[in-house]
Amino acid sequence: MTGTYKRTPLLKLSLQRQETWFGVLLILPAVLAISAVVVYPLAAGLLNSFRDAHMMRLGNAPWNGFDNYTKLFRYPVLRLALTNSVVYASSVTLAAGTIGLLLALSLSRQTRVNSILRGLFFIPWIMPGVVVGFMFFYMSNSVNGIASHILMLIGIVDQPINLFATSGLAMPMVIAATVWLATPFFTIFFLAGL
Repeated sequence: MTGTYKRTPLLKLSLQRQETWFGVLLILPAVLAISAVVVYPLAAGLLNSFRDAHMMRLGNAPWNGFDNYTKLFRYPVLRLALTNSVVYASSVTLAAGTIGLLLALSLSRQTRVNSILRGLFFIPWIMPGVVVGFMFFYMSNSVNGIASHILMLIGIVDQPINLFATSGLAMPMVIAATVWLATPFFTIFFLAGL
């Protein structure tokens, strides 16, 4: 047998199909990782919401249907919690988005000063949220916080005040800390668009 042997593939795919399957194989690890980190805990949490689950006995928790949800909607502070969540989320998104857009517009030109300022404005984004929380907490406490000291110098308050412990000022302080942390994130997206 001296003829040339032509090997036929087991599965004959067009070039476009090969590229499609290659792309699927490339994203498969990411899909599996996201499923393990996001989808599975979300599904487990949803399933456990219909059970009488406690942290020490999640595996053998008895099924209780919608009892957890009926208890939740009878909870007297639910409306306040939902209102605070909506106010917090909308305020942070609107303020950080607006400030981020203004910063992106002012930093969009390629100058030496803008390069330095871009680096300075992105510092909050690289800081962990816990550090930002402690920083704002210490800046606003009544013992040695700079915010309380400035309010006393201006004459707005007569004595030192803890801004996070005051009823009407706690939410704006938390919103301010989150806006400070989230503004660079919006700025990057707007700069990329510009």
